Amino acid sequence: FEVSGDANVTWSLAKGSRHVVHTLNWTRLSDGRTGTGSGDRTQTTLEGSILEGIEINGTRTWKGKAGQWDLSIDGVQIRWTAPVPEAGTYTLVTPFDNKTVSLSFKRLNDKTIEVTVASGDKTFSFKVTSAGDITGDGA
Repeated sequence: FEVSGDANVTWSLAKGSRHVVHTLNWTRLSDGRTGTGSGDRTQTTLEGSILEGIEINGTRTWKGKAGQWDLSIDGVQIRWTAPVPEAGTYTLVTPFDNKTVSLSFKRLNDKTIEVTVASGDKTFSFKVTSAGDITGDGA
């Protein structure tokens, strides 16, 4: 692959945040297939400290031969000590009849996070423990 692009990163110590805006272009060298991508997201510290983790909000978009993919990132909270995010939702809109899939996270207690995957009328959930064990529909 050959990749080019740019990113603008703005830090705010007072807000405990960074704002990342990027654009990318890529080419698969084996056949010349190309794509583009862009993103605009803000990462803030949890509970005022980067040592706890971060929350992410924003968007990402990819365009290629198959069409455009749009990802929204809404309140995704990541703790460094957890195997999956503990809150928030990723929502992906595909180029295939605008089909949508979402991945949501909800902390149930200090050791368990529920992960829910939904697309159309189908939904399944599973639980992930702090040790990384998985139980439920998606296990």
